Amino acid sequence: MDYVNLWKSLEELYNELSKTGVTIPRELVDDLKSVKTLINIHKVDITTLNIATEIELYLEKIESNLLYLAESDLGKEYAEEWLKKIYEARKEGLSKRTTFPSRFISGVPKNEHWIRIKTADLISDQDLEVLLDKFNLSSKTQKDEYILIHGKEKNVQNFIKEVGKKIGKKR
Repeated sequence: MDYVNLWKSLEELYNELSKTGVTIPRELVDDLKSVKTLINIHKVDITTLNIATEIELYLEKIESNLLYLAESDLGKEYAEEWLKKIYEARKEGLSKRTTFPSRFISGVPKNEHWIRIKTADLISDQDLEVLLDKFNLSSKTQKDEYILIHGKEKNVQNFIKEVGKKIGKKR
């Protein structure tokens, strides 16, 4: 399953609700960020079932809460409109697996692969450093609190698998 379109729909609903002045709990915003990180991990290793389960749980929680806020603050018709959009995004995600083209990132050597992650309490800084050393990867914390990690493609993939395992054990 490709979760990106569903996540984008929920993010769009969040943005629309914010624009109209609906108060959204900070926990939902954090969940939206966390699930984006999990989706990026899942894109690299789709075989990790516990990550897919975590993604589904986050998305269901976010969806139900945002739709509740939409209905209670903006009306049933508004919420039903968004429910249809979210349904279409979910249906589209079931039918295809999206590929993501690599973009140029300044500071990453041309022959290296990279990923940006935001750990957001998913893994400790100490565990992250141990994994970076284990897989001989370089990292740089960026202004937006994301961490740019780069190195050999196989090492980046193995790093992401290990992060996924640690997240799964933590939950």
